[in-house]
Formats: sequence, C-alpha cells, structure tokens
Amino acid sequence: MNGRLRIAVADSEADIRRFLCRVLIHEGHRIVVAAETGRQLIDECREEQPDLVITEIAIPDVDGLQAIHEICAEKAVPAIVVSSKSGDDFLIRASQELVFAFLIKPIKMDDLRPAVWLTMRRYAEMTSLRTKLAGYT
Repeated sequence: MNGRLRIAVADSEADIRRFLCRVLIHEGHRIVVAAETGRQLIDECREEQPDLVITEIAIPDVDGLQAIHEICAEKAVPAIVVSSKSGDDFLIRASQELVFAFLIKPIKMDDLRPAVWLTMRRYAEMTSLRTKLAGYT
C-alpha cells in the first residue's frame, strides 16, 4: 500500500502500545494517538482525525468496539481490533462496526502489515462502491 497513514493506537498494556507504534512507524506511518483507555481514544480521535484505528477490545473505560462505534458516529474510520480472546460475541460485535481485521495477541510484526494493507484496501473499495451507489439515487 502506498501512502503514509495517520494511525490511532489503543491498548491498556504499555508494552503492546509501544510495539504497535514502533512497527507502524517502521512501516512509514505516523502515530497520531497512543491511548490507554477507550475514552482517551475517542477524545483524541475527535481531535486528530486518524485514517485508521487499531485498538484492543478489552480496554478500560469504554471497550474498543464501543469506542470504534462512537468514533465512526462522527466520521467513518476503518479499524483493526486486537484481543487475547476470539469469542463469537466479539466477532459478532466487530462485524457490526467498521472493523476489517481481528488480530489475536500476541501480535506478530508479520501479522500487522498485511492487516493494515487489507483494511485500507477494503475500506477504499467500500467507499468507492458507496460513492457509485449514491450516484444512482
């Protein structure tokens, strides 16, 4: 994927936040939010308007999926969620938001790059289709 993304990262574990930030910066992206709570993620995304959100689901205050919902209520932003569990309830809730990838901890560097690439590719396709469909009404 070409282009430098402005990315918001949220995880309650400082080590995971640092890892995500380091890998994403290494890939040429810019971290505009590094939050440790859902409320912080929501508030800082309102201000920074990221191109992509990567968040842990089980984050304090407001869980990651609810945070994505609130962020996207103002402006659609594609998301990747991270969890130590992959239960059906998480998958169902994730499918109801703009979540394009679901990563299970521990995250590997080799998993993150393709997840970001596919998320942005699918989001661009979805946006293009919506624009075309709007032209038919």
